Amino acid sequence: MLAKRYIGKKLVDNIFTTSKKAKQAIKKYGKENVINATIGSLYDEDEKFAIYNVVEKVYRNLPSEDLYAYSTNVIGEDDYLDEVIKALFFDDYKEELKNLLYIASVATTGGTGAISNTVKNYMDTGDKVLLPNWMWGTYKNIVIENGGQIETYQLFDENGNFNFEDFKNKVLELAKTQKNVVLILNEPSHNPTGFRMTYEEWVNLMNFFKSIKDTNLVVIRDVAYFEYDDRTEKETKSLRKLLVGLPKNVLFMYAFSLSKSLSIYGMRIGAQIAVSSSEEVIQEFKDAISFSCRTTWSNVPKGGMKLFETIMKSPELKAEFLKEKRAYIKLLKERAEIFLNEAKDNRFCRTDANIRPQKLIVLNLYFFVHSIVFFVPFTRKIRCCLIACFKPYSHSIFQTGHIFFSFKDTLPDRNIFRTFNPNITAAFFVSKSHTTHSNTGCMTNKNRRCSIHISHIKNHFPISLNGCIF
Repeated sequence: MLAKRYIGKKLVDNIFTTSKKAKQAIKKYGKENVINATIGSLYDEDEKFAIYNVVEKVYRNLPSEDLYAYSTNVIGEDDYLDEVIKALFFDDYKEELKNLLYIASVATTGGTGAISNTVKNYMDTGDKVLLPNWMWGTYKNIVIENGGQIETYQLFDENGNFNFEDFKNKVLELAKTQKNVVLILNEPSHNPTGFRMTYEEWVNLMNFFKSIKDTNLVVIRDVAYFEYDDRTEKETKSLRKLLVGLPKNVLFMYAFSLSKSLSIYGMRIGAQIAVSSSEEVIQEFKDAISFSCRTTWSNVPKGGMKLFETIMKSPELKAEFLKEKRAYIKLLKERAEIFLNEAKDNRFCRTDANIRPQKLIVLNLYFFVHSIVFFVPFTRKIRCCLIACFKPYSHSIFQTGHIFFSFKDTLPDRNIFRTFNPNITAAFFVSKSHTTHSNTGCMTNKNRRCSIHISHIKNHFPISLNGCIF
């Protein structure tokens, strides 16, 4: 009975499926016996879900009408829409960019809603959308859902830098046959690698965009983790300035998420922010996107928008938020530093490069004999999960390698572990009280932690991962 365009579609969501199984195991066997490395969320050093105190305080004191009533507008509360633009482009954006850029925002159901809304409105049916070969898997689902196809570019070159040549060639190839080329740049704090482009790489990229004449480019910049980027205000404003002078046929679309910014994952609050040198293009955006909002989710929860705008508009509350955020950033850096220090002088992972697909190897598996472990499976190349143990034994882990490997597809030709590449590091680390933050998985079991950490050493903000594909 399905419409033809939906026949054959079936969601395979390994993260939520595995998370459900982990939670069921916790109920059955007890929290102390289960390691849950599935859904990515920030946890504090007391092994509790990270909640900003200022967020809790403000939300609990919002007027009932703000919590339960419809939003004032289909596209979102006016003050919220202004504050999300300020969050990305700073308070002076109106003065500094006046008559240079036109910017508009629309409230969406998280960053996912922003990406979906963009693909829906700017990708023609049957077109290919250009995605990085290392990506958040839901990008593909969004494209397929809207009748598109997938093309990928190599995110890294042989030196671990942004692979501009492959990216450029893929864009030019698509431009030969498509009126619109929709592409995604997940930066800063790329999921799953934590990669961040240098200023010089951005300059190179923007100059390339300016050279495109006969094709429309819709550049989706997924900034879900921008709050945890450690660029200075000066550096970020330098990137903002690069948007000036883009031709009319280049539209930048920012996918903004409060799930990570305020740690309010379940509220599903985000925004779609369009930036163009053309007022006409922005008006077209407003007209079309508001139509899609009304017919898809009507409007997003008013309470989440009021929460964000209340904090951002109050100097005192904003200062509280920034203080708490700095503490979490410091915590993440400390965890990354522990990993770097532990991994520096110890070769911690070992395997056989000739291992065949589907073969399972277990090294020193005794570590988690008494634990039930849940990881998210991956579909590209290999899946690698490193298991941590009690903090006192962290040094011996690096020396003896308590590692669990599962190979799903064929191995890459290069060394499957890029551990000793000067630009890319993949490794295990233990936090100071055994917890990790991850954008694809978080350990919640006290005293046993693990993660894969991949960082672009020259210009990264470290994000830890529970597993990654090499």
